[in-house]
Amino acid sequence: MNNCPRCGAPIEGGRAYCSNPACGAAPSQAAPASRKVLDKKIELKLTFDFALVARLAAVLIVLIAAALLYFARR
Repeated sequence: MNNCPRCGAPIEGGRAYCSNPACGAAPSQAAPASRKVLDKKIELKLTFDFALVARLAAVLIVLIAAALLYFARR
């Protein structure tokens, strides 16, 4: 009689699998399967168009100026 490699429950001689219903490991398995950790690096390359940023900034300035003129008038 030996013990199950996963759960440690006793396995009777001649049995093919562990008698524990939650385990069910084969006695020939030496250890549970190990988890393999993948090491992946993600590179994020930030590129932007300066002309686009300048145009968006100009539009934002115009909108702020228009809002100030609209709300500041008496």
